[in-house]
Amino acid sequence: LRVESGLGTRKEREDQAHKLIYETVDVLVLSYESFRQDYRRLWEPKKVGHLISCLILDESSKIKDSSRKITKCVLELAKTVDRVHPMSGCPTPNSLTEWWTQVSALGNDTLGRTFYGFRATYFYQPRPEAAKWLWLPKPSGLMPPGGGAAALLEKISTWVGFAKKSECLDLPEQSFVVREAPLNPEQRRPYVTLAKDLVTRLTSGEVVTAPSIMAELMKLREIVAGAVKCADGKWVICGETKAEVIDELMQELAWQNVVIFCQFKAEIAHLSERMTDAAV
Repeated sequence: LRVESGLGTRKEREDQAHKLIYETVDVLVLSYESFRQDYRRLWEPKKVGHLISCLILDESSKIKDSSRKITKCVLELAKTVDRVHPMSGCPTPNSLTEWWTQVSALGNDTLGRTFYGFRATYFYQPRPEAAKWLWLPKPSGLMPPGGGAAALLEKISTWVGFAKKSECLDLPEQSFVVREAPLNPEQRRPYVTLAKDLVTRLTSGEVVTAPSIMAELMKLREIVAGAVKCADGKWVICGETKAEVIDELMQELAWQNVVIFCQFKAEIAHLSERMTDAAV
């Protein structure tokens, strides 16, 4: 296959589109943003007509909102394409109403010709006066026998294929190992003092504001991380026990790719410097 990436300057994107249209490349990979940006200039159906034989929409939840410009552009083009394949690991992240645009991209009226007709068929508003955006699948009492969600999934089952993660991925089993890193004396003393003071003030009935609580909880997290921010804004490393545990773990995982999540930039900088010095 001859593949081109639809990126670059305005002129480069235009040249790449022409290559696809005139069949000098087989596949053109675009971002949704560049497609929307160039739509009127390059991708309107009246310009490309039926010259595109297949349209693959990776992460099709990008077009879940029927009111967005990118969705309208994609649906317009999809009408002129013989084969359309929307794909997504999570097609409806917010609501089942987001099925309408993605099924409509297939070029049929399975879910109705308009979004509002589709919504009125399968969904209802429990409290219209409270939230105009809240539409829930109709219960079985309003849409027998199984309710709106069941009826919707049955309706699209002919057109939509579902796959479980276990059917798609062949990954090694996960292993979870807890590595303990006890606080050293320099960490333990301020941690215990600060924690006791906070608990004492909270149980005594003293009024403590939320920002004050959050600031003190954050300070406790800094102490546990081994990197504390001082009043002058500078960070001080106050403990190496966690870093030492990470050193041991890195030796066990020699030559493997590792991702380490940290809470504070100072902690990241310290670990990076430590590992660089150790030639990890």
